[in-house]
Amino acid sequence: MTPATPPTSGSAFRLDINLLRAIAVVGVVLYHFRLGPFPGGFAGVDLFFVVSGYLMTRIIVEGLDRGSFSLGGFYAARARRIVPALAALCVALLALSQLWIDPLTRREITAGIVASMLFVSNFAFWREAGYFDIAAQSKWLLHTWSLSVEWQFYLVLPLVLMALRRLLPGRRFLLAAYWAGAILSFALAASFAETRPAITFYLLPTRAWEMLAGGLVFLHCGGWRPRAALSNLLALAGLALVAIAFVGIDDLVAWPSWATLLPVGGAVLLLVARQETAPGLDSRPVLALGLWSYSIYVWHWPIVVGLAYYGFDGTAAALGGAAATLVIAGLSYRFIETPFRQRPKPGALAHPRWVRFASLAVLAGTMTGALALANATPAPSPLAARTLAAEQAIGDSAYPPECGALSVRDALRPCVIGETAERNLLFIGDSHAEQFFAHLEDGRPGHAFTFLTYGGCAPLPGTDQVMPGSRCGTFIDKAWERAESGDYQDVVLSAYWPVYLRPYQPHANNQQICFDPKNGCRLERDPERYREGMEAAFARLAGKIDELRKKGIAVTLVLPLPDAAIDLPHESVKRAYFGVAPDALAPIDRTETAARASEARTMLTRIAQSTGARLVDPLETMCEAERCAVSRDGVRPDYRDSNHLTRRAILEGRLDFIDAILSPNQDAKRQPDKKTPPSS
Repeated sequence: MTPATPPTSGSAFRLDINLLRAIAVVGVVLYHFRLGPFPGGFAGVDLFFVVSGYLMTRIIVEGLDRGSFSLGGFYAARARRIVPALAALCVALLALSQLWIDPLTRREITAGIVASMLFVSNFAFWREAGYFDIAAQSKWLLHTWSLSVEWQFYLVLPLVLMALRRLLPGRRFLLAAYWAGAILSFALAASFAETRPAITFYLLPTRAWEMLAGGLVFLHCGGWRPRAALSNLLALAGLALVAIAFVGIDDLVAWPSWATLLPVGGAVLLLVARQETAPGLDSRPVLALGLWSYSIYVWHWPIVVGLAYYGFDGTAAALGGAAATLVIAGLSYRFIETPFRQRPKPGALAHPRWVRFASLAVLAGTMTGALALANATPAPSPLAARTLAAEQAIGDSAYPPECGALSVRDALRPCVIGETAERNLLFIGDSHAEQFFAHLEDGRPGHAFTFLTYGGCAPLPGTDQVMPGSRCGTFIDKAWERAESGDYQDVVLSAYWPVYLRPYQPHANNQQICFDPKNGCRLERDPERYREGMEAAFARLAGKIDELRKKGIAVTLVLPLPDAAIDLPHESVKRAYFGVAPDALAPIDRTETAARASEARTMLTRIAQSTGARLVDPLETMCEAERCAVSRDGVRPDYRDSNHLTRRAILEGRLDFIDAILSPNQDAKRQPDKKTPPSS
């Protein structure tokens, strides 16, 4: 069999489905390698889901109709389809990580292998998702979430269809069940897309509608073939919807949501069209891309992450990575996928007994190796000590998980230290404000502290966050209402100010603000207009502060903390492992960290001068004249990423400077304006 020749066993191969797979994987690969104008290429995964739903429904329903369906046979066939290439990838990563990857990343990879081989990685990534989640390009097996979702669908679907066949036989009940399931799943996705984006993205209940949509195509159309003119029209409409999704959608759109109807609808139309004679469908490139699509998908993402890990970027690196993906995928299809999927010849090594034995051996070996490495205790060494310290730093958070953000019903979730006291202080801000909780949690005589925080939300009035699931605008409004209530004598504002001031950059970790949330939170891509919007937002902030000051409320603005600009725990281990200088835990340059925050420092200083608010500069106490320490002992990072302190570091005094605002300072207060009585 040549690499671009479709399988000859059975009569199920369809050129149109092969084309859909080719389009899907091309979109995903171009998106991940950042090649071409395809910001919505990630929607290729949704095309895969529709195709999978169509094929699985056809296999199960036709088997049940013939009375030949075997549950065990179905599961075995799905395992032969998915497991070999995935296991090969995991074995390769397991081996390579022992040779050329630092110990901290290696442990993360092995944990990912276990989750992937058990097909629960979507749950793992869902639980990790959030404001403090590490960048996607640091997760070597992130793409396996979709394989886990599909596998879970494979487990459930035949059981449901077999139960329906026994309890409610008849096609009408089957159709009703599919429609009910698809509508319910889509309703969940549309409802939770903005409020629970991680659940919606990663879990089967909000993804099932895409696969059920494919199943509905089979149940309604079956073997029906439209006439040529109608087929062409349906195919063109389907391709147009997919193209609109690939080109017109980006990762700032909640997903899956109403917008996901574009690629799903396009895939449905292409399946209904049953185009099998259009020019190019049987060309070698299209055949190869479709046939290799699974191996391409499995192997491409670790190559993307590997390029980022070793510092290769730019178009040349991306093109090289994409080419390497095709080469490896072709080999994977020929030597790994095909032997497990082909009907074996008598006496061949691909006999079912050998296949089962090899599968179990590879699976058991991979799982055993991954579990052993993930739980192994390294031999004592400076690198092992640094690795352990980095792991501890990453998980050393400083804020109670039950606090912060908003409840499901948009109620504030404050964290309170102490009861109402002579001085009641209100902290408002993002995750940087949350860090002061650990410093103050033991309480202070005569003081009570309330924290209103939302990770990733700048406390700028009249703004919102351009991010799926964000409710920053609602939070900001409610937080300022609380500040103006008169219940607090002091208000402290702290945030990761510099990150919000950065204009939008494609494929960057943006924290974009929108400036007219009540009329739709639109991303401002023009740097100059974005800067103008930020200046207006800071002007509104100055107005709010001035109003508080006129009421006699003291206001403190906390300037940005020292920012290391690199993920200190990961980089400390990686640089030590490769012997790269400078040491990630060496003190950072004070001038450089101040320069990175210069625009925010200037704006906040200007506000303090115009309103009389107190200005607190962490650099004055957290840094020496020229350097800012990021580790006290050169082993344990004081940060759990690039800009958030560990709880340990906070308790050891890194935020002691905030105690200055607890002492009475009349300069930081302004008495309420009093009207001059009229003269007699």
